[in-house]
Amino acid sequence: MRRFVMFGLALLMLMSSMATAWAQEGQGQEKKLEKEFDKEKGKARAFGVLYDLEKHLAGMDETIAFAKEKGLDTTRLVALRNDFQSAVKDVEDITKGGSDEKLGPAVSNARRIANDFREEGRKVLGKDLDEARRRVGNATARPRPEILNETYAHRARAILQEFDAHVAQYEKLIGRLSNATDVTEAQAKLAEIKGQRPALVEALKAAAASCIAQNMPPGRCNTPEKQELEALVKDIQKDFQELQKLLRNSIRGGRILEQVRGIRHLLEQVDERLDRLAEKGVDVTAYKAKLGEVDRLLTSAADEAKAGKWDEAERDLKAAHEAGVVTSYDLNF
Repeated sequence: MRRFVMFGLALLMLMSSMATAWAQEGQGQEKKLEKEFDKEKGKARAFGVLYDLEKHLAGMDETIAFAKEKGLDTTRLVALRNDFQSAVKDVEDITKGGSDEKLGPAVSNARRIANDFREEGRKVLGKDLDEARRRVGNATARPRPEILNETYAHRARAILQEFDAHVAQYEKLIGRLSNATDVTEAQAKLAEIKGQRPALVEALKAAAASCIAQNMPPGRCNTPEKQELEALVKDIQKDFQELQKLLRNSIRGGRILEQVRGIRHLLEQVDERLDRLAEKGVDVTAYKAKLGEVDRLLTSAADEAKAGKWDEAERDLKAAHEAGVVTSYDLNF
């Protein structure tokens, strides 16, 4: 089964100052969650390697048995086979113990011995090599369900952990954004994604069962059930991408509305200053008109943001900001 890192969408690069702390906190939690499902992915890969090594061991046993039937000297082959079995045992112990840093060297050692065995086999078997290969092919085709079960179990856990981790992160982000902007659409999309989890669980089970029935490790399995799983995974990916877009828009709208509130607060202070000047006999008509124009732009920006017209809202917001700053500067504010 192809490596399913389908939901690995980094949490949103939040676009306003109100969300910076949220992003930092989310990234820390995200790293912790990624570590957990990366561990399961690592175990799945390790069991996949172990599966291939066990097949090599079965092939070695068949090669030695065939050579003995032919009356050939198998002394060197037996020694290499025993070394390989010890190397496989090391890989198995490391895999079950979860010590990833030691796995690479142990696998490399096993593969080196396998290459030495292959070269020795060619020398010993000579003209009988093709017949030996046929026998080895039959031996290595025998089912090894225990290792495959472990491989697919870890893979399924990794996929579901990753799915759940991202759902949890988006739930938290939506909860916090709900205090600042409308997240109704994002909430509905997240609920839709969460509703697909049971189907994902069943698809993982069906794909694993079909691949194990055909004695196929993840990288070489292409059953209809596995293809259905991949299709479902792509659909969920698209849903997460749509959710991300909805949240970006919500954050964009929230940022605009927050800036509208900030400029309105500035306008209130300017308006109070104008009232005091008017009481002293200063003609503030032009300034009051300017404030009215800024207020109109702010209202327009807010309405456009709520309607999802982001470019128009940001254009009016910029114009309102520039006009407000100029007015404040003229009044030595």
